[in-house]
Amino acid sequence: MSILSRNELCRCGSGKKYKKCCLAKDDAVNLQILEDTRLMEAVELKLLNFTETRQETLKIKEEVENALVFYNGLENLESLEQKELEELLEDPEFFNWFKFDFKLKSGQTLMNYFLEQNRESLTPEELTMAEIMLGSYPSLYLILELYPHQGYKVKDLVNDREIIAYNKSVSAKDSDDVVISARLVIYQGRHYLLDIGYYYPSAIGEILAGATKEVIDSFNKDKEQNYSVPEFLKNEGYWYFNWLYFTLQEIMAGEDTATESEDAYIDYRVLDYQAARSALSTLAGVQDITEDTDEINAEWVVNKTAEGEDESDEYYNDIFLTNDTLTLACDPDVQEISQDLLTRHFARAINTAEPPAIHFE
Repeated sequence: MSILSRNELCRCGSGKKYKKCCLAKDDAVNLQILEDTRLMEAVELKLLNFTETRQETLKIKEEVENALVFYNGLENLESLEQKELEELLEDPEFFNWFKFDFKLKSGQTLMNYFLEQNRESLTPEELTMAEIMLGSYPSLYLILELYPHQGYKVKDLVNDREIIAYNKSVSAKDSDDVVISARLVIYQGRHYLLDIGYYYPSAIGEILAGATKEVIDSFNKDKEQNYSVPEFLKNEGYWYFNWLYFTLQEIMAGEDTATESEDAYIDYRVLDYQAARSALSTLAGVQDITEDTDEINAEWVVNKTAEGEDESDEYYNDIFLTNDTLTLACDPDVQEISQDLLTRHFARAINTAEPPAIHFE
């Protein structure tokens, strides 16, 4: 999926190139989106400035600490190192939740409190936008398609509906196999995804959406309520986002466990055993070589740097050598780089004319 280029056929089905069809209309939409986005940013900036005023800083600091404890399921913050605390504070989901859903000691949300104290300082347009933002609610959105005018076609997985929504951070890197958490703001008939948080694999997003529906049904039954989905998400967002966070951690932990239990096993046919033994002893990163009667075992450390990172991670692979087989057991995350390094280093000792046998266990 990619954003439409000027010379591609227009999506409207006219048969014309995009630049000679809907480009001008989309440019006009872009200008309107830009104005709306600036208005939302102005409200958020005034909210931020308000929390940093002298008389409010201490109050908000205490509220943030209480919110961190609740959101992360902690007893207190005293046992955390400074770096751990900073990581919690940098979590985008946390502050999205704190601004709109966390109940302060007064029983208000931060956005409620801000409006109560600053209504007179907002322009009429800012006041309207702030009140609309206050009525927004969190949900999970599956990205279906990208549009030229900073837009997504998305499916709201919790409310089970498709909409066109806008966000200035939309780019061609966004995938149609991704679910995002965000708040829906509807302003003058246009839909905006505010405070986009985590990007989830679509399968996990579907699980979370299904679980959310079950939670709402159970809540309505236990509390004798009759909340619609949007009403629930708005009125009970105080603990919903928190529940979503912990549920995601459980799902991801389960996936990590499953991944860790399955290593890639790559078997090469050995043509020259003595050459293979010699190559093993000179392999960069090899360590702890042990030799039994019919097999040589070794641990092999491979470094890989993730995209966008400065430091590399170490992966510990295992190598097994017999008279007729060289086996590499490795983490699937480094399978490609490990396989390439091993094939080149053992090229004179193994059969490179045929692909190795690969299985997972």
